[in-house]
Amino acid sequence: MENEEVEEEEKKRFWSSTRYLPFSSISIVEWHNVPDFDDNVPPDVDSDGEDQRERREFDIEEALSQFRDESPIRHNIYPDTDDDEEQQRSKRRHNMRRGDGHLYLHKVFISGIAFKEAVLDYALRTGLNIRQRRYDKTAINFTCEGKGCSWRVYSSVSSKTKKWQITIFQSNHTCVPTGTCEMLKVPQIARLFIDKIRAEPEYFMPMKIEEMIMEKLKISVTRAQCQHGRNKALRWIEREYEEQFT
Repeated sequence: MENEEVEEEEKKRFWSSTRYLPFSSISIVEWHNVPDFDDNVPPDVDSDGEDQRERREFDIEEALSQFRDESPIRHNIYPDTDDDEEQQRSKRRHNMRRGDGHLYLHKVFISGIAFKEAVLDYALRTGLNIRQRRYDKTAINFTCEGKGCSWRVYSSVSSKTKKWQITIFQSNHTCVPTGTCEMLKVPQIARLFIDKIRAEPEYFMPMKIEEMIMEKLKISVTRAQCQHGRNKALRWIEREYEEQFT
């Protein structure tokens, strides 16, 4: 029992040291109910098949970019009132920060994951059903699943710059949004909501996640997808904690 209390105190100190909201009480039982990653997956590959090192490098770049975009702290401004804090909390809850979702020929990316994220942003912005057709270490191809639609985008590693670049882009769609997005799977849902779940795990339950995706993105996902996405996000958060204290 004493060891559990020490572990709980360590978790609280960990969360309070991050840039997110203060630690919200999560029972040990809830953490133990979160499924483990597949033991058969290689150590450098995540459970959704991505290279962990490449994904981590991308996440670091994204975090630095968001940090640069944050407003500077102004010490001569009085603290927010309770009403202001509530407005900020509501804004954080409902804001889904992503890229601009614009693609164009010859656009350059730092990695294949950065290209995939840009296409996901495009799919979420337009509401069109984009599907990945090819993925290897040097080339990725996406097409639109709309009936008879010829939209496609292809990116590969440039032999000159060694960076990823869009080399084929058929930008016109001959279809309309249907509320379906095959790209929005469990790992993507987990990444969309991981910071929100980290800050308010009891608020962002599967039903709330499902409602928010429909409200903000006009995309239909199942409650089960949201449950699995939430579990995956919790597992990632737990792994962050384990890495921090081991």
